[in-house]
Amino acid sequence: MHILILGAGPTGLSLALSLLQSPHKEHHTFAIYEARPKASTIGGAVNLTPTALRYLDGLHVLPKLLILGATVKAIEIFSLHSGSKLSEVDFSKPEYGYSALRIKRSDLLSSLLETLASHNGAVQWGKRLVSINDIAEEDKAEVVFSDGQTAKGDLIVGCDGIHSPTRTSFVEPDRNPGYTGQCVAFGFLEGVKVGVESTLVPPLFFKDTAVLSSQNGSLLATYCTADRSTLFFGAVMGVPDEASREGWRLKGEDREAVKKDMQRRFGALVTRKELECVKTMLQEVEDVCLYPVHMLSYPAQATWAKNRVVLMGDAAHAMPPQGESTGFCIEDAILFARILERRGPGGERDGSEDEEKGYGKLKDSKEGAGSKEKMTVPELCKHFETLRKPRMEEAVKESYYRWKGAHGGSWLAFKIQEYITPWFLYFTEGKRDREFCGDVREMEV
Repeated sequence: MHILILGAGPTGLSLALSLLQSPHKEHHTFAIYEARPKASTIGGAVNLTPTALRYLDGLHVLPKLLILGATVKAIEIFSLHSGSKLSEVDFSKPEYGYSALRIKRSDLLSSLLETLASHNGAVQWGKRLVSINDIAEEDKAEVVFSDGQTAKGDLIVGCDGIHSPTRTSFVEPDRNPGYTGQCVAFGFLEGVKVGVESTLVPPLFFKDTAVLSSQNGSLLATYCTADRSTLFFGAVMGVPDEASREGWRLKGEDREAVKKDMQRRFGALVTRKELECVKTMLQEVEDVCLYPVHMLSYPAQATWAKNRVVLMGDAAHAMPPQGESTGFCIEDAILFARILERRGPGGERDGSEDEEKGYGKLKDSKEGAGSKEKMTVPELCKHFETLRKPRMEEAVKESYYRWKGAHGGSWLAFKIQEYITPWFLYFTEGKRDREFCGDVREMEV
């Protein structure tokens, strides 16, 4: 089976690595196409949960990430008004096997690309998709790029983001993202340990990552490099018109205006000495970017698969940028690779190879994977959609709920949210435990 992977982000690269490291990799070949001329350097810092790190360890990417990103044992949640700690999301439980990691998105991509290159894999850059043609008489699908090149494959996987040309040109043309009028303003502050006069000299009021809640929205502050010399911040602000749907760096007066607005909304609320570093962070940051927030309809209302084409990651189930959606994208790739192993060409075996490679003992049935029937390519695509949709519908709804509180509201709404946050995290702790211990490589497929 020849697979065309459209998109060289975390989803597409994780799928490629999964196929390269599959026990039956001889049954699959692939090619990766990316519309950008080179790997993107604009982007914030993503939070990789214990589940995501488990998968990245299996893909042999984790050692590279650990020397680049900042280990996160917990996300601490504070009230910006009172300075008090409300609660935390704990990633340090021994049963998880991994903590979390906050890392620049560009560092994650470079690590995935380096691992791909070590397997002699490569990305074809500058390949902007124009159309997809279903060639039924050949049991193939064809992609056409803007430079005139075409390529045929048995399966096409659209990992090309929320603005997915794969979705809009073939799978579901009417499902387009809408701009929310909101942007995430973010920036990096380098050299945190430099300058003894700075209030940013550690220790700060938080250990790894802090979310500061206020009536004016939430402000994220986190270390994002292994040596903890770089801080990342992010907050939501209204921007009526988007300069670029991929995000843009601010310069001159625009940058100063955003910094001034951030100081007004967050810095001005600081009354406790231990939070003075928030003012300093917003004042000293040099490079400020805006990333426009778009929304897609809920996954349950959407189509992810059509004939020999399937969508994954943000192309299928984009959610507001809160740092953790990257893990779901990686998990998509891991799950689909498992489905190919079990139900695709050459997928019948007794599971012994899985245990040798650390994938866990097969749980498909009492008789093992050999009792599972093979599927056609369209059936494989639909099967992935059926298995994955319920989980992602739940995750997207939860992310939208958190998103509503990220950009502020009335004083009463803020006080209610501040009160219920500890209780919400307490009552959902068991659910997080199951998620962080979970592994789709052990799902019945």
